Amino acid sequence: MLSCRHCHAETAAEQMSCGHVMCRPCLQRYVLAAEFVRETLHCPMRGCAAQLPSSQVRGLVGEKAYEQRMAAMVEEDAALARQTAEELAREDAAAEAEPRSAQRFLVQCPVCFDDGDLEESVALDCDHKLCAGC
Repeated sequence: MLSCRHCHAETAAEQMSCGHVMCRPCLQRYVLAAEFVRETLHCPMRGCAAQLPSSQVRGLVGEKAYEQRMAAMVEEDAALARQTAEELAREDAAAEAEPRSAQRFLVQCPVCFDDGDLEESVALDCDHKLCAGC
């Protein structure tokens, strides 16, 4: 029996790769409160940067919880991708609806990195375009 470094309970404890010891319930609470699918988890002890191996994280949360969190992450990513695609489609539609004469074409000056109007830029023989100020 070891003493948990977090709650100080004398119980069967999990030893991390860094040597710190925590009881399984404390370590499970720590892992479940984190984004354990997206982020690399580190030892919860202050000042310790040791990583928790993914096999230990998976063992602590259990296969079912791990798979549920993974499925939720995939769904969140898919929803974000759909939202981004919809926003881009709206922006494209708005740009197409705008009369061509009202659209401004910008060029980034390779000297000062400012954006400038394409029609006011200075074209060089090498096809680079400088802003009117440079």
